[in-house]
Amino acid sequence: PRIFVCNVCIKNVTMRALVITASILLTLAVVIFWLITLPVKAEPWDLITSDAWLVIETDHPQQLLDKVKASGILSAKALSKFPFLNRLPKWVGNKKLLIAAYRISPGKHEVTFVVPSYGSALYDSITKGASVKTRIFSGANISDITVQKETYSACSMDDYLLVGSAISIEGVIRARYEGSKALFKERSSELFKMASLKGDDGNVYIKPIYQTSRKKSSSQWPDWPDGIVYDFKANSSQVLFNGFAFDSLSKSSLLTLYRDQKPGALTLATMIPSDVEWASQHYISNFPKWSSRKAALAKANDAKVSTPEPFNSKFFGNELELAFYSVSVRDTIDKAIIIKSAKPFDTSALRSVTDTSFNDSYAGYSIAQFNASVKPENAFWPITSHTHFRYYFVLDGRLVWAETLRSAKSLIDRIQNEQTVSKSLAWSTFLSSIAQEANVTLFGTRAVLDHFAALESLPLATSQVEQFAVNFSNLGENFYSACLIKLNKPSVQERKVEANLQLLASASGAPQLVINHTTNENEIFLQDSLKNEYLIAKGKILWQSSLGEFIEGQAHQVDYLKNDKLQYIFATKESLQLVDRLGRPVTGFPKMFAGKNFQRLSVVDYYQSRNYRFLL
Repeated sequence: PRIFVCNVCIKNVTMRALVITASILLTLAVVIFWLITLPVKAEPWDLITSDAWLVIETDHPQQLLDKVKASGILSAKALSKFPFLNRLPKWVGNKKLLIAAYRISPGKHEVTFVVPSYGSALYDSITKGASVKTRIFSGANISDITVQKETYSACSMDDYLLVGSAISIEGVIRARYEGSKALFKERSSELFKMASLKGDDGNVYIKPIYQTSRKKSSSQWPDWPDGIVYDFKANSSQVLFNGFAFDSLSKSSLLTLYRDQKPGALTLATMIPSDVEWASQHYISNFPKWSSRKAALAKANDAKVSTPEPFNSKFFGNELELAFYSVSVRDTIDKAIIIKSAKPFDTSALRSVTDTSFNDSYAGYSIAQFNASVKPENAFWPITSHTHFRYYFVLDGRLVWAETLRSAKSLIDRIQNEQTVSKSLAWSTFLSSIAQEANVTLFGTRAVLDHFAALESLPLATSQVEQFAVNFSNLGENFYSACLIKLNKPSVQERKVEANLQLLASASGAPQLVINHTTNENEIFLQDSLKNEYLIAKGKILWQSSLGEFIEGQAHQVDYLKNDKLQYIFATKESLQLVDRLGRPVTGFPKMFAGKNFQRLSVVDYYQSRNYRFLL
């Protein structure tokens, strides 16, 4: 009996334990299911949908806003659309701020700001003194706010406040709660795999939205890169972007042409007119591979642009440099392409496609005309889209194709009168600030941005832009890219003087800013490629000398004679040079050091006593 009673107790305890365990497991399952079905708290990037084409990320919103205002790059109309901008930095502080731009339709763009909400404090701040109407959209509360006849919307979502256009905010709500839209970070995952960038003023993510349904033709450019991520610095005089771009074979972006190409020196600025509106320079290290990729790109874009005979790799060889440009003359546009090849051009092959009934001799050069059936521009599609070259000539070993006879003669005139980019102080100074070796460099004036901004109705104050340049250099897996926008705008008179200032040769290295010790005004000291030195002030050459050697590193200003005047000291490979304000050698100089190979000069004055030490 004792044994029997014991067995019953054991069985009762076992059943009770099973019931308790099952109850606990069931409760845990319910809790886990409830937790899983709860929406995860959003991160800032979870509130940017895939149809954004540009996103700015910054941890310094006040600094960024101050610089944007100082630059004047955004129009007053654009700033007036967001009257809450002045109130945002106070609440955001050094928290992450995202600004997303959406292309709603051709020529229509909307912007949304994603900011930490700080409870109701920020909302109360941006709605103060405004007319507010609230509504429900897909379960979320949206406030439509009107201030000074401008209407924008706001919506709290988790720990963030979305402020901007109603259309873009509604898109975020659909993506968040309905799952009807993908996120920017998902569609643009390649951008977030790039090398880590630490932005000075922030990072910019660019992901063009491709219009796969558009009609394609031989005049249609394929899309440029498939995406770019830049960090950027901004001040009142310029905006500098540095980052990475990637191409895409599946989406047929133009950078695919340069996937197998090595970057190279771009030297054709010596022939591009200085009054250019825009120009593109291209370095091709392997033309057969470039042509093969071009054929694939043309097929993907349904472009009928087969390479015309004889302009194939047999004619051009392996290594090429191209410069394609546009110049506005009154109501017409001059376009031409300059081709530099490591291989001499086959003149007999050129004659085979020449209209022998035409020949024009101009300034010592023979200008010929292609046969009417020849389409030479197809050899370099899509670089030469929207162009038909009819004339050609050879100048200094470079082959030039021009749209019109006037275009050809105009280029000859500019080169002979030294009115080229390399001889222009304005262009030489500006272009020396970006990489001198690349696969592609595009540069131009604000006229190009005026056209683009008008086409897309972008709220840019392009009148504040003087020049811009962007380049791409193949790194293997992706492309390094830099973009520079010059904002400081000289007076009309200064621009005329600067444009007319001609050097004997193109600038060698970046011009230096120096001080006039008498007036305390800025002047420019530079050396050209023929080893001539210049001192320039207010668009005029004050003096010019010929050293006969290249300056290594920078020139320095010193009061070597201790007479309260500044002299210029600099090094060459085998000498130390000191010249006075008028460019004359100071007694005792130059000091020669035969057999040396100096690379730079440093000047030290430990006690501000003008007892200088020169470190070579």
